[in-house]
Amino acid sequence: MKINSVKENHYSPNYLKKALYDKLDSIYTSKELAKIFNRNYIWIQEILSELKREGKVKYTRVKDKIFWARNDIIEKFLLNQKLDLLKAFNSVKTITKLTENINLGPKAVRRRLRALAKENLVRNKNQRWKLTSKGKKLICGIDEAGKKV
Repeated sequence: MKINSVKENHYSPNYLKKALYDKLDSIYTSKELAKIFNRNYIWIQEILSELKREGKVKYTRVKDKIFWARNDIIEKFLLNQKLDLLKAFNSVKTITKLTENINLGPKAVRRRLRALAKENLVRNKNQRWKLTSKGKKLICGIDEAGKKV
């Protein structure tokens, strides 16, 4: 009698960790990575959290999905998201219209606006959000030193 079993490839120590880090040159969910490496996504998440503790990778959450990538990739992604929000905010003034333009929920938009207010890119005055001069310069592509971004 033959027993059917699930056989996984056995990698050398730290191979999966190194391979995961090399693969994270773009943004993936842990389930996508699990399919790529033919592993359980919980095991992949454990390795990703270990890489995060070492400061090699970061994650971001977008619409109930958690995306993982290297630190520099996540920073670029967040900067692009910030710029998209500011550009949409430049033409639309209400949060309802803003949620339609950038495809985020109102709660997420408010949270991001508060984060932008901490960076002095927008300000809230009498329940109205307005771009600051720093926010306008960032939209135009000019940083604090006056150089083009």
